[in-house]
Amino acid sequence: MKPTFFLLILIVFGSCGKTEKINTIPITTKSEKARQYYHEARHFQNQYELDSASNRIDKALEEDSAFAMGYLLKGMVSENFETRRMNVIKALDLSPQTSNGEQLWIKARNIFYGNQEGDSTELQYFNKLVELYPQDPYANFMYGFVNHHHNNSFLDTAIAYLKKAVALDGKLTLAIDDLAYAYLEIGDFKSAEKMALRNVGLLPNLATPKNTYAEILMRLGKHNQSIESYKKALAVDSNSAWSVIGIAANLNYLNKHVEARKTLDQLDAFNDISDYNFRHKWRGRVVSFIDEGKLDSAILVLENQKQLGLSKATTHEPLFHAYMSFVRKINLLFEIGDVKNGQREYKAWLKFVEENFTRASTIKNVKDQGDFYNAYTQFHSKNYSNALNSLEKYKETINEENTQYKRLKSAILSANNNPIESLNLLKSTGLEGPYEQAEYAMILFSHGQKEEGEKWKNKVLTTFLIDDIDLALARMKLKSSNDD
Repeated sequence: MKPTFFLLILIVFGSCGKTEKINTIPITTKSEKARQYYHEARHFQNQYELDSASNRIDKALEEDSAFAMGYLLKGMVSENFETRRMNVIKALDLSPQTSNGEQLWIKARNIFYGNQEGDSTELQYFNKLVELYPQDPYANFMYGFVNHHHNNSFLDTAIAYLKKAVALDGKLTLAIDDLAYAYLEIGDFKSAEKMALRNVGLLPNLATPKNTYAEILMRLGKHNQSIESYKKALAVDSNSAWSVIGIAANLNYLNKHVEARKTLDQLDAFNDISDYNFRHKWRGRVVSFIDEGKLDSAILVLENQKQLGLSKATTHEPLFHAYMSFVRKINLLFEIGDVKNGQREYKAWLKFVEENFTRASTIKNVKDQGDFYNAYTQFHSKNYSNALNSLEKYKETINEENTQYKRLKSAILSANNNPIESLNLLKSTGLEGPYEQAEYAMILFSHGQKEEGEKWKNKVLTTFLIDDIDLALARMKLKSSNDD
C-alpha cells in the first residue's frame, strides 16, 4: 500500500466550549483565531498539502498554547514517528480540559503513538466515539480506518463505516482513498477503481489520487498501464516520490530489475522525501535483487542501510533504519542457510538494541528471538528434534504461536516427512500471506498434490504488492522449485 500517514490526521469542527452538539465532535480552544488556523490546517490536510497544514497549526498553537487537538494535529501532519508521538503525548496531557469526544480521540491516538502498547483499546475508544457521534463523518472514518489498518484488519466493518463517512461527506477525500484500498484488499477491484477515480475527480491536480489508481492497475497486473498512471501523477507533481516507487515496483514485475533500480536512484535528487518513502527507496532495491534471484546483493543493500542508520548519516529515522535492516538481513541470511553469519548478525542486533532502546518490551522481544534463531540453526543442520525443542522454548517465552513460529515448525514437520500436520499448521495462519501460500504450495507439490499446489502457486504469482519482501521471497521460492 501507499503511505497511510495522511489517513491518520483527523480533526473535526465544533464549538468553542465543552458543550457538545449532537452531530459533531466539538473542538476546545480559547482562541477563535486559533480555531480559524486550525480549520485552515484541516483544509490543507484534506488536500494533502502537509507543509501548509503544519504552518497553519503552528500559528494556531501560537494563539493557544493549551490547544490539545492542535497538538494532536501537529503530530499527525508530521511524517516523523517520534515527532508524532511526542505531540500526541502533549495532547494527552492537555486533554482533561477538552470535551468527551476529544478525550476519546486523543486517548485512542495515544494507544497507538504514545507510551502504551497494543491497539485493542484504541479500537474501543473509537467505537465509543462513533457511538456518541453516529452522524459525524470523521468519527465514522476513524472507526473504519482502525478496523482497516489496526486490530487484525476487520475489513467488512471497515468498509461499512468508511462508506458511511463518505455518504455523510462526499468530499472527504481521506475516507474515499482508504475505502478504495479496503475494497482492493477484499478483491473488489471495480469498487476500488470507482473510489479511486472519484478522488481523481475531486483532486485533479494532485498526485495522490492518481497514485492510488495506478496501484489498483498494478494489483490487477496491468503493469504498463500502471506505469503510465504513475507518470501522470509525476506530471502534476514532479516531487511525488511514491510515483517513482510505484514505477520501480511495476518494472520489477516486468522483470526489468536493473531499470527498476535506476528508477529508484532518481529519488536521490529529491530534496524533501518523507521518512516513509525513504524506507521504500531502500526496500524497493532489496526487493529488486530478490526478484532477480540475487540474495547476496539484497543482503549487501541491507548492510549499507544498516550502516547509514548506525552512523546517523541520515536524518530519516536512523535508529529505525538500523533496527529494520538488522531484522531483514538476519532473516535473509537464514533464508539462504548462512546460519553462522545469521547468528553473528543477531548478536550484533541484540547489542544494538540494548545500547539504544530503553523500552523493556522491545529489548525482551529481541532477546526472545534468540530461541527462534537457535531453532532455525538446528533446522538447517537437519537436527529436527533439537529444532522443535528450541522452537517450543521460543513459544513458551512469547506465550503464543505466532506466524513465524508456525512457518518454521511447518518447515521442520515437512522436512521430517509429516506433510499433513505441516499443511494444517500453515492453514492455521489463515494463509493470507504470500510466504505462507508459497510454502503451502511447495509442500503440496512435494507430496504429489499438483492440482491444489498449482492453485496456491498461481495465487502468489498473481499477487502484486509494492516492495513486499515476503512476496518477493515467495516468488523466488516458487521459481527455484520450478528450476529444481
